[in-house]
Amino acid sequence: MSAAAEYPVDHVLGDDVVDVADLVCPGCWSPVVDVPPAGWPARAGHPPEFSHEDGSVLCPDGAGRVPEPVEAGGLRYALTEQGSGASLDVAREWWT
Repeated sequence: MSAAAEYPVDHVLGDDVVDVADLVCPGCWSPVVDVPPAGWPARAGHPPEFSHEDGSVLCPDGAGRVPEPVEAGGLRYALTEQGSGASLDVAREWWT
């Protein structure tokens, strides 16, 4: 039995099987769901595959494009006096 048959498959990125629970928005680091954003206008074209848990579109990048989510495994979390934060680790090369 293959590894893919042993585990539920949510999404395949390249040759890797990725559980949607391991994905986050690259703009705000919030968890994502594999549901298109609520209220996506038809004139905007094909809706993205992912949205925030509240149904909103993932945070646009600097050029206004809706990005793909990134794997949370490549993030480092930190607590500071101002709150929490996340930064990309070595996975940054994969994401950019």
